[in-house]
Amino acid sequence: KADVVHLHLPCPLGEWSVALARARRLVVSLHNDYVRPRLALRWHRPLHRAILRRAAAIIVSSDDYARTSVVLAGLDAKFAIIPYGIDLAHYGPRSAGADVGTPILFAGRLCYYKGVEVLLAAAREIPERMTVVGDGPWRKRLHAQAARAGVQARVQFTGAVSEAALIAHMQASRLFAFPSTQRSEAFGIGALKAMACGLPVVSSDLPGVRWLNRHDETGLTVPARDACALADALNRLVGDEPLRARLAANAHERAQKFTLARMVHETQRVYEQGD
Repeated sequence: KADVVHLHLPCPLGEWSVALARARRLVVSLHNDYVRPRLALRWHRPLHRAILRRAAAIIVSSDDYARTSVVLAGLDAKFAIIPYGIDLAHYGPRSAGADVGTPILFAGRLCYYKGVEVLLAAAREIPERMTVVGDGPWRKRLHAQAARAGVQARVQFTGAVSEAALIAHMQASRLFAFPSTQRSEAFGIGALKAMACGLPVVSSDLPGVRWLNRHDETGLTVPARDACALADALNRLVGDEPLRARLAANAHERAQKFTLARMVHETQRVYEQGD
């Protein structure tokens, strides 16, 4: 019999396993709300709620996300707010005088909630070049959209790259686009890495994401799925060097709070609270 079982959600199979298991203490990390598939959610939600009620603690990456989650309603006493952390030793701004590559960068999985389709729609109004780093099930769809929109000459798709190559892309860019569209995006590890590399972020007004990237402090926030607002914000930052420099400095400073060591330490404390 385990002292602690730590369940990471969403994970339907894991929930069924935990429902049949026994442990002195159940800790749940809710990485994001279930969004898809909607039909299956109707049948799964009772088990999901039962698991959350049974948990001794529910780890969520921000208070903003926790308090706007329907499935977490009424479970505030169980919340343990532990933001994600990264190994900051690997990330940092580019060296002074280093060449700038593509001005605008996106990095993430090419899938339904990342909003790359919104970025490509915005690209029609953005004269600057941009790089899209990542792969996923929407790759062919997005390539086709770029061709239809006539922006393929300004948008470079790299596919999946190594972490070292990702950092190089970040250090060679001026700003980071993070146009996610749904609550499946609850925080933004990619945005945090970009901030640690000294990039201001233009992101969607989504719970959790807007907590990480603070409007007019570390970047700009725009309504989700609004290609015009996204284009305006990206064009504004590209063209306003003093604003970009201020937000970049603040982004880098804020990123220093999100260490891997802090995340591990605070998670360990949650494990030990039942002792």
